[in-house]
Parts: sequence; structure tokens; C-alpha cells
Amino acid sequence: MIDVVLLVEDKNDVSFFRDFILKNYCDSDIKKQKYVTEKEYEITVGNKKIVVADTNKGSTETENTGGWAKLKNQINSNFFIKLKAENENIKFISLFDADEDKSDNISKKEKDIQDWLNGKKTTINRFYLPFNNNESHNLEQLLELSFNKNITPCWDDFISCIVNDRNADATIPSSKKGKIIVYKDLYSSIRNKNNEYLSEMWNLDTTTNEHLKPLKGFLDQFLK
Repeated sequence: MIDVVLLVEDKNDVSFFRDFILKNYCDSDIKKQKYVTEKEYEITVGNKKIVVADTNKGSTETENTGGWAKLKNQINSNFFIKLKAENENIKFISLFDADEDKSDNISKKEKDIQDWLNGKKTTINRFYLPFNNNESHNLEQLLELSFNKNITPCWDDFISCIVNDRNADATIPSSKKGKIIVYKDLYSSIRNKNNEYLSEMWNLDTTTNEHLKPLKGFLDQFLK
């Protein structure tokens, strides 16, 4: 029986929250945790079973990309209905980007989610990444604050090698998200295949990374 469901925007978010929970809430052997797919993960914390899944899970849309707006269909899906039937006390939690620098900001998301839940018995507890306030943009903002080292010199050398030295005609990620994901994926395949955010490259420890404390404080309500 599932006790808590964390709903996130895409598979990279699934990886982050999986490792965040393993780092800050799990005392047991990480290898005993259950990997479902790259877009879904089951974790046991104490006597609670937690699912981390992106918004594709249960969605009736055919497009295989995530995004907060897919929650609209997910609320009405068999995924939600089945979990509610199995455990009427289940907690659903959305962990979406705040996007306070965009039009789809917290205010917009709050209004839409409230409209989607209107008339339903389902409750969704909501936190907007990374700080749940008007200074919040997205998960990548938090990831940048969780690096253990400055990746800029390494990234610049990488770009120089690929583009300048090899004269490659390549599309190089210019956004913060693109840089972080490319760096993470390359690093993980070499050094840390199974747990992408649990390597020495990251600091997900909330006792030493103050930027993670708002998120930890919110999740403590449901995971402790």
C-alpha cells in the first residue's frame, strides 16, 4: 500500500527527489530500494512507502513529455483512483517549478490546480521549487546551489574541445538546465551509474546545504 506520492515534472526530477530522499530520510541500504522505471521510483522510509513519479504516470495524453499541466489529466486517471481506493489516507504532493520568472508562475499554477480539484475529494499538497516563494524559478536553480564544486571551468574546457578543437557543428546547451543535465549525465555514466545525485559532485545533505532546508522542512510533514 502506498502512503505518499510525490508528483514531479519529468524524469530528471524523479532522479533528484529519489536521491534527495535516500540521502536525508533513509538509513537502510540504498540497493534494497525498488527502481521501477526512469520515470518512477518506490522508496521505503520507516514504515511508509513512497512513490516518486513524473506527471506522465497515469496521464491519458499520448505525448511522452512531462510538465506540471499534465496533472489535470493525472487527477482523473486510474493511477489516482486506484491509489485512493487502496488507501483513503494517501498523501499526494506536487513538487513543480515555481517559474516566478515566467507567466506560468505560482499564482497561475495555484489557480489552475484548484480548478482541476474543484468538486473532487482528492487533496494535493503543493511545494514550488526551489524555495516556495517569489524568488523561486526551477529545480535547476536549486541544483546549481547544490554543486560541491564549480563546474564552469570544466564545462568551458569541454565546449572548447568539442567545438573549437574538433571544429564540430554541434548544438551546445546554453540554458542552465541544459548545462547541468549534460554535465550530470556524462559524469554519472563514468563515475556514478546508479545514483545520479549521490556522488561527490553534489551536496544533498540538508544539515550542510542551507538551500535545501525549505524543501526538507516541507517534506518532513509527510515523510517523518
